[in-house]
Amino acid sequence: DTFYVVRVDMAGRGDPVLSLEGLRQLAHDVAARGVSSIEGNLVVDGSYFDNVTEPPHFNEQPKEVAAFRAPVASFGVNRSSYTVTVLGQPEGKTRVTVEPAIDYLKLTKDEVTSVTEGRTRLRLEAKPRAGSLGLELTGTIRQGAGSWDLRRRVDDPARFAAEVFLRALADNGVKLGRRTVSYGVTPPAAKLLAAHDSTTLAEVLRTMNKYSDNYVAESVMKTLGAETKAAPNATWADGVAAIKGRLAELGVTGFRSENGSGLFASTEVSAKQLVTLLAAAHKDYRIGPDLVASLPTGGYDGHLARRFKGKPAMGRVRAKTGTLDRVKSLAGYAGIDSGHVVAFAILVNDVPAGQRGTVNIVADEMVEALVAYLAN
Repeated sequence: DTFYVVRVDMAGRGDPVLSLEGLRQLAHDVAARGVSSIEGNLVVDGSYFDNVTEPPHFNEQPKEVAAFRAPVASFGVNRSSYTVTVLGQPEGKTRVTVEPAIDYLKLTKDEVTSVTEGRTRLRLEAKPRAGSLGLELTGTIRQGAGSWDLRRRVDDPARFAAEVFLRALADNGVKLGRRTVSYGVTPPAAKLLAAHDSTTLAEVLRTMNKYSDNYVAESVMKTLGAETKAAPNATWADGVAAIKGRLAELGVTGFRSENGSGLFASTEVSAKQLVTLLAAAHKDYRIGPDLVASLPTGGYDGHLARRFKGKPAMGRVRAKTGTLDRVKSLAGYAGIDSGHVVAFAILVNDVPAGQRGTVNIVADEMVEALVAYLAN
């Protein structure tokens, strides 16, 4: 028998780490509930956040299409980005794949040549088309250089996620009467067919901090606003208000933080303010252990994997890096044992061009001195 559903509602609640596989599993679960055919539209309920998907200050670099600048919606997947992979092969041939493989992403131009001499130079342009995004790929790739991944943001995160879900439904044998997407609020009497739960907040923050994930940071900030506001259509301003309110309770005031990632000209904070916050978090057993575990470990993982390696501070530093055009920072904890832990923050402004590496060396030496002091 065919089970008809007038519409399928997708209610997003801001899971920043929802993967392609997670959304495909959700489609599998819908099919497993006996749904074999759908009449009508797929309705996306994105009312947990407002409809402003571009974080504050992201417009300061409007031509940047890399995934680190991806927009944020309460229903988004794969960090609102896609990947085009190019592999050079003999006789000038190449192999190009697009992930996710959905009709919404169409490779409309493939003019990449595999070469034996010269550098790899690839150019990918995305051009909106009727109901899809046209991808135009040109350039050269050097044979033997391995595969090259070009990861790009999408401009409409909810539409992108909906298209991934529609393809997943079809792949699971669910017949679609119309492959159209609309937007609305889930009716109170709607029947729940399947659900996806995000990982825990501790795991989300670990993903965010280990590799400086801007998309996750922006999503977390807006979620803070939604949960504090306890009402739909949360804004980044709501997230800012939630952060300022909590930090004021700790005596941290006078800072500026206008988006979640710290990208562009969005943040002004002092080393003292950071250390005050880090110290307060470490004393709170509900927060401290998970925060420390989320930070990169010197000499082992994240953005500190290559720093402190083979030195006395290796494994004794848990800290977050920060990099802007002319700013470098390192803030976190250093310790010898659980009874000798200190919070530190090193902020360097007006870094001259080409001197970021030098700043890292100086910061590492400062932390090494701190660890040596604690060991005495």
